[in-house]
Amino acid sequence: PSNIQGPTAARTAAPTKAPTRAPTKLPTAAPTKQPTRASASAVASGLGHAPGAGDPQVSPNPAKADEPAKQIQPYDLSKKKPKVIGPTIVHTAQMKWAEMAREEVPAEFEDAYKVQCVAGLANRLRQLLTSHWYATQILHKKVVIQWTPDDACPAFFHDLFETLPDMLVLSKPKKDYPVTKRGGFSSIIDAYIAETDPASRPEGWIVKEVDGKPKVTPPPNVRYSALQEELWGGIRPVAAIAAEAERFVREHQLDDDGISLHIRRSDHRAQVGKTGTTTEVEFLEWVRNHVNKASGIGGGFKRLRPLKIFLATDNPVTRAQFRNEFKDSVIMYGQMAGDAGEQIRETHLKKTLRLTSVEQALIEAVIASKCTEFKGTAGATAGTGSSFSMMIFFFFKRAHPNHRTCKPSDLDTSYPWACRS
Repeated sequence: PSNIQGPTAARTAAPTKAPTRAPTKLPTAAPTKQPTRASASAVASGLGHAPGAGDPQVSPNPAKADEPAKQIQPYDLSKKKPKVIGPTIVHTAQMKWAEMAREEVPAEFEDAYKVQCVAGLANRLRQLLTSHWYATQILHKKVVIQWTPDDACPAFFHDLFETLPDMLVLSKPKKDYPVTKRGGFSSIIDAYIAETDPASRPEGWIVKEVDGKPKVTPPPNVRYSALQEELWGGIRPVAAIAAEAERFVREHQLDDDGISLHIRRSDHRAQVGKTGTTTEVEFLEWVRNHVNKASGIGGGFKRLRPLKIFLATDNPVTRAQFRNEFKDSVIMYGQMAGDAGEQIRETHLKKTLRLTSVEQALIEAVIASKCTEFKGTAGATAGTGSSFSMMIFFFFKRAHPNHRTCKPSDLDTSYPWACRS
């Protein structure tokens, strides 16, 4: 469709044993031409930023002072195209990882705290941020993170994000590290504090045994919500990701005219209607409320330019549903297998979990965070919402520091009328 913008995204190729009816092949769209070098204003606002004098050196091979600055190349998602081997989709990062040699740990990181991050992108980031906090702020050590591309997150960390201070990220260390603490943000922090030796535990943290389990009480000056926002605010996409998202936002004026949604389905679809996960009806009602408000219905001023709806989703059926409902008002980045109506094999949705590259998903997350309002896939109980939506929510908080929002679990920035009680 003409409203699908951005470079060609990763697509699912036909499996070795093709079904009776071959899937329709998606057309290849030429990527929109963008500046070869992101300006400071293009990446400084929101998540992307131009390195300043006070920023840590995050590049593994920083340029020498007398060398000219390297230009940022246009981002080409077609290089991240997944390939089909038998019935399983194998992304290019996994194929590259399989051919890699084991990585050495530099001497300065030998005594660092070493852990492995697992699961999908947003879960890994939460694990990485809390592990970095625990190592640097509690143990006063450096940290080594093992980030191995797999089916749930087929991408290398350095293709996605800049490295935090006192942190080294390896994809294939000589020996796998223990898996880091998992769960929600506060539960991870509590687990780290509970296992810390009392002599090394920071002043003010209290750990008591309740019903055979440790109960952690933070100091009065520590609020988990503020700490969570602070840690999420420290992560930065690499320059190419940030610049591509900024280009798309400016092309469609989404920072002035756009609202955004992240609708998580595929592996989360079984939760809809059972645990209170945000339904399509609720998403549609949210959009209609904003459209009516922009049209002056119910009072207020009518917008001079029409409202645009940026949709980020992992489900081609949802993409088609919103295109049918809101027509050209819906803006989406890139393409997805299924956009042209071809049938997606059930095994792909169950085993692969991804119909696009991680790079495309991250670009969509940054774009969504730059819109004027955001609604994600929330859940009624702990652990039922989308971690990816939570990641976008905190990206939004950083891009809009003065925007009053609901509590993070609501995953809705339309304060106060959209906040849940």
